[in-house]
Amino acid sequence: MWLIGRIICPVFQVSNVTGEGINLFKMFLNLLPNTVQFDNDKELEISIDRTFKVAGVGTVVSGIVMNGTIKVNDTINLGPDYAGKFHLVQVKSLHSKRLKVEEISSGYSAGIALKKVKRDDIRRGMILCSKKMTIQCCYDFVASLVILHHPSTISIGYQGMLNVDNIRQSVQLIEMDKPLLRTGDKATVIFRFIMFPEALKEGSRIIFREGKTKAFGKIKKIIPYIHGEPVPVCLSKAKLAKIRREKTT
Repeated sequence: MWLIGRIICPVFQVSNVTGEGINLFKMFLNLLPNTVQFDNDKELEISIDRTFKVAGVGTVVSGIVMNGTIKVNDTINLGPDYAGKFHLVQVKSLHSKRLKVEEISSGYSAGIALKKVKRDDIRRGMILCSKKMTIQCCYDFVASLVILHHPSTISIGYQGMLNVDNIRQSVQLIEMDKPLLRTGDKATVIFRFIMFPEALKEGSRIIFREGKTKAFGKIKKIIPYIHGEPVPVCLSKAKLAKIRREKTT
């Protein structure tokens, strides 16, 4: 075992050829406490992780029911789309563990067939939620960040790929509380999605990567995008040059 600070980190010797140590490793994983809390009493919320086009059925999405219960013929919200809006859709049928069911509660994986929805209109990271919920989408958000590795230095304007829950999108670093970041540094930063707004939750864990650059952190604050306002754009080279001049003077 490795001892890291006050945390004991076990190291398992396993073989994918003979299967040695696999059962012990699985047993250890089953003993770990759940980091996600499911609640049937909350409003419905499902994060979409895959989409399908099934012959004779239509568009099917899959994901884990995080909260609430979903039933056949329910009318629920789907979004955000590329403009950050949600649209009403109806549940055509439900499948869980390859069985057709009438309802699925929180904590279970669900296959959901949707009526009159094109597969091209759905992407991974969108959510299905109750009509009663008000979801705020954002381009910008504040996060704590720890740089695990970077070959040189990170400054404002740096771009990379961000993973949070089922969302995967390129972001730009537009603000940070330090002039430069290097391997091992910690900072509070503001990221901006490059393509379209996403539905995020405060407290969600993030992974930021680009080439050999690796970083992780947690979302601290969402900066909501208000429909009708100008869409935030990435910092241009001229704007970045101006920011760097201001920081050096």
